[in-house]
Amino acid sequence: MNSQKNEAAKPEPLKPVSLWHMIKLGIGLIPHGHFEYISDTFISALARGFVGNASQVGYIQAFNPLFGFLVQPVIGWLGDHTWTRIGRRKPYLLFSLPWILVAFIAMPLAPKLVPFVVAVVIYQFFVDMYAVSCSTMMPETVPLQQRSTQSAVSAIVGSALAVCAMLFVAPLYDKNHLYPFAFAALITTASTAMLLFGITEHYHGFKKRPALYKAPAEVVKWAFENRNIRKLFLIILFGSYGNNSVGAFRILFMSRTLGVSVGKAASIGFIGPLVGAATAVPLGYLADRYGRKNMMLFANLVGVVATVIGLAAYSLNQMYFHFFVGAIGATASAVSLYPLMTQFMPRDRIGTISGAIPLFYGSARLLAMLTAGRIIDAFGENYRVIWVIALVCAIPCLALVLSIDTSQDVKERDAKEVGG
Repeated sequence: MNSQKNEAAKPEPLKPVSLWHMIKLGIGLIPHGHFEYISDTFISALARGFVGNASQVGYIQAFNPLFGFLVQPVIGWLGDHTWTRIGRRKPYLLFSLPWILVAFIAMPLAPKLVPFVVAVVIYQFFVDMYAVSCSTMMPETVPLQQRSTQSAVSAIVGSALAVCAMLFVAPLYDKNHLYPFAFAALITTASTAMLLFGITEHYHGFKKRPALYKAPAEVVKWAFENRNIRKLFLIILFGSYGNNSVGAFRILFMSRTLGVSVGKAASIGFIGPLVGAATAVPLGYLADRYGRKNMMLFANLVGVVATVIGLAAYSLNQMYFHFFVGAIGATASAVSLYPLMTQFMPRDRIGTISGAIPLFYGSARLLAMLTAGRIIDAFGENYRVIWVIALVCAIPCLALVLSIDTSQDVKERDAKEVGG
């Protein structure tokens, strides 16, 4: 992909965006969150039908993080060195979309384990290519001072769809496994069209792409220069291990421990996005006003409360309360974590640093998929142990949040680095 502009051209400054731009971008970013819901809920349920225990479900789910930390850093890095007539990230969205749609249909229709695993591999590979290209369009089109607000708007838009999906689409899984995947295919296509035709990527310069073999060294150099980002990476690592241990097996906890059908267990998750939609804007406002570090601390403490509720749950009603509290914590994290990270990202490295995030999400998820199932099986396939794992992971997360340096001199220095 060749440049259509001079590499040395002055970057175009980011101007404040309208609410309509935020809504369009929020619609475009819907698949980024919906992919994980599909993976944690329906792929886990499908996989359990082909294999004999939780460990083997985890092995199949491990393709998600494996490709996450292999594909996303490289695609993010390539995007930073790309400029085409249609933009920087859009070519990668266009290339990955048809493969994702094929996988959406192939997974629920797979008759045996091998074709199912092949479909999962295709799905996870191209979802990771899509995800990093999709997510980096937020900091590349929205100025720093509006990013928490954008995250809040995206959460509202995504939550509205998720409520509909969980209330009306998820229960259809019990009638036909294809229905939730077909719905996801339609949403992904519509959201991609919004990004392609509704969002304009801004040129901010790029460096001529060096040889591909130099990508790992450049990713490491760019991603780990800032000490606050290094701490945020570790928060992602510990937090994701706990969250993925819960997320990958919560559907099985509810179906096998509490005796709830898969469709019913998937549908009650509507409480999460509903609460998220109601709290995203006030939490985003509070994050901008009182500090994203404080909001992240709040998110972690609320997450601990939600985990304790899950640990103590013995009925469906208690799980409703778990989803309610957990949604508040998840929304607080959504409006503070990535917007805070972008504060420390130079504009010509957004894709590379954002692409490095899955190294930690992916490593934690892979470790969770490979070990959480074995821990569950070690306790006689007792799915309640997932909540204990999450509580242990919360300890280093809280300590790291408290250690982030948000003093005025750091803000000024990093603001100059970002150019914002």
